[in-house]
Amino acid sequence: MRRGPALLASLVLLACNSPKKPPPGAAAAEASKAAAVPPGPRLIPYAPEGPLAETVRARIATAASQDRRVLVYIGAEWCEPCRHFHAAIESGALDEAFPRVDFLEFDFDQHRGPLKAAGYQSRLLPLFVVPAADGRASDAMEQGGIKGEGAVDHIRPRLERLLARTG
Repeated sequence: MRRGPALLASLVLLACNSPKKPPPGAAAAEASKAAAVPPGPRLIPYAPEGPLAETVRARIATAASQDRRVLVYIGAEWCEPCRHFHAAIESGALDEAFPRVDFLEFDFDQHRGPLKAAGYQSRLLPLFVVPAADGRASDAMEQGGIKGEGAVDHIRPRLERLLARTG
């Protein structure tokens, strides 16, 4: 009869010292976090959370954790190619071309000062820049577009080449 309490105490000690197993499905849930973001390009409106370069750097980290890339996209309401590009992303017309790209979107007129301070400058819009790891502008960019219905067809292959060469 004395073996009962000793056996119980041994089982309790063994259970307390055993490594904890993750709950069933935890590995699958962790792996599916990156996959939880649906494919296709996303427009991410710029929301200041400190200096612009820090916000860009944070977006790069978030995108990387989701197996996505970031392009800084600078446009303006008055820019006709910008409006066509924006509409093409929202309609899903560019889902196949840019399945894992986050376009961090800035309005040139609203964000001119912070953009300039972080090195994002151009004489032409739209401006697309592969950001450097520090969140500042790199030299890898495409700028300008054409007006009219062919605007997106003019921009798309240029962005595909930009992404391919900066891979």
